[in-house]
Amino acid sequence: ILPDSIIHNGDSDTKIRFPTADKIQFEVGGAERLILGASTVFNEGGADVNLRIESDGNANCFTLDAGKSGIGINQEPATGYGLDILGNSGYDDVIRITGVGTNIGPRFNLTPTGTGVGRINATANSLQLQTGGTTAITIDTSQNVGIGTTSPNSFSNYKTLTIQGGTAGSGIDLELSSGNIHGRLFGDTDGLQIQSTQAGDSIRFETAGSNERMRIDATGKVHIGLTNGAGQFNVKNADDSATNAFEVYND
Repeated sequence: ILPDSIIHNGDSDTKIRFPTADKIQFEVGGAERLILGASTVFNEGGADVNLRIESDGNANCFTLDAGKSGIGINQEPATGYGLDILGNSGYDDVIRITGVGTNIGPRFNLTPTGTGVGRINATANSLQLQTGGTTAITIDTSQNVGIGTTSPNSFSNYKTLTIQGGTAGSGIDLELSSGNIHGRLFGDTDGLQIQSTQAGDSIRFETAGSNERMRIDATGKVHIGLTNGAGQFNVKNADDSATNAFEVYND
């Protein structure tokens, strides 16, 4: 009858054990460290024991730090990181992930503790940021950016930002503080609209140096070169002269 273990001479708590058929167990200091069988298990007892694999010239090519519950590649993992990767010297790329299938790229699943899934998705022609399974932002091969659309449009080879909304149109809200919207730029079936959304707000046009050139006030009056006036359309010449304040030219 063969023994069920091989014990180190003079060190009885370090041994190779054969606990059951088709299984080998390695013990050090009286604790199991490695089991080889139908599956390979390291540190099944959950002790603070690290697994380290060296490469040629790097003592921490792969390190599993049990105390930190982290994995380090090319370095020891820092506290708080589940995966801590250091790239190889002389190379810019740190991670390469290759997908399989026709026109299906690799993607990251960013799963929160609550509901919904956030993803960074790479397709054959674009990079996408997805929330709740729906594409929120798309960057295509021409570097056009789409929000709410997977097909941002471009014209005359210019880079564009396309925002696609629902039936009420799409737009940009300009907040002074959270929930305090003072301006809105959006498009709908009536065309392009610029709105001041707070009572008493005006729409102002300025050039460099915060120099106001034109204003549409809350009552709908238009002022050029001044901030108020009695008329519906008020113009003031830049040098305060009475001439050439308003001219109409034919081609």
